[in-house]
Amino acid sequence: MNLHLADHFPLKQRINLGYLALGSVSLLIVLATYLSFGKTTSEFQRFVQLSNDTQFSLQLVSQVSEIQRAADRFTHEGLQSAADQVYFTHDRIRTLIEDSATELDSISKPHIALILRHLTHYIDTFRKLHQERDAQADLVGTQIRQYATRAEDLARRYLVSLNPAEDANRSRATGVLNNLLLVEKNAYRYFDTLDAGHITLATDSLDAAQADLQWLQAPDNTDRVNRLLHELAETITTYRDIFNEAVQRTRGYLYLVNVVMAAEAYEILYQSNRIETLHREAMRQSRQQILSTIAQVINTVLAVAILPVSYTHLTLPTKEDECRSRWWGGVWRGGG
Repeated sequence: MNLHLADHFPLKQRINLGYLALGSVSLLIVLATYLSFGKTTSEFQRFVQLSNDTQFSLQLVSQVSEIQRAADRFTHEGLQSAADQVYFTHDRIRTLIEDSATELDSISKPHIALILRHLTHYIDTFRKLHQERDAQADLVGTQIRQYATRAEDLARRYLVSLNPAEDANRSRATGVLNNLLLVEKNAYRYFDTLDAGHITLATDSLDAAQADLQWLQAPDNTDRVNRLLHELAETITTYRDIFNEAVQRTRGYLYLVNVVMAAEAYEILYQSNRIETLHREAMRQSRQQILSTIAQVINTVLAVAILPVSYTHLTLPTKEDECRSRWWGGVWRGGG
């Protein structure tokens, strides 16, 4: 009868060897399990950090959208509260970045550097826009109204000075006054609606008023009339210059907000979304790594579960006609 290989060794030696093998394998399993759990903990901490960085990018997107809305509101309404909101939100964005700088990982840092650069350009451009908008508001709200009123008053004074028989002069002077009124009307419609067609209408009315005024400046006028017409001509010229400057400043700050600042805001949003995309991909990989490590731990635990069976094969005296497990239902009769 063939004996099991372990039967060639004395029972005590087999028991000692079994304990030694079991202890060695158990130690290796405990060490592997410890390392697996350590790796899982590290990956979980990385996953949490990536999640926090993703939240940071979402906060950044929200703040950039808010600052752009405030800039648009200031541009179209000229409210100082809107300008204050732009500066406040800018400071809040910069504080958010600076407070998170030490916690951000290597994925975010290159994009954060670009965001800071575009944010600096954005706020510098808004400061220029603020100056242009304030200057335009002064021209539209004060100077255009002032020179429009002065030119209209001078035209009325000339009308009053005419004799009833001077029908031709009266007709031309009435044309000057009507055109001045049209200039003011179309100028303010442009600044309210930003429809460039009103610029053309206002300019045409200024040309017509100056043409009528030139016809009125005849050599046979009295010195008092000539002085009045000369003052009116200078006032209309200044009126035109102020209107043109206001138009240019309006176009200037519209370019700043619609082109320059919009481009900077887009770049900030792009980099913020890029951070979110990269972190979501890193989170996906980290989640897969965690699941893989957990599967390895489970396999290790299962390996531990089958060790008692392997152990009995080394320690129990068995023969081919007897069960090789201590859980065998029959009676073990011993062996050498």
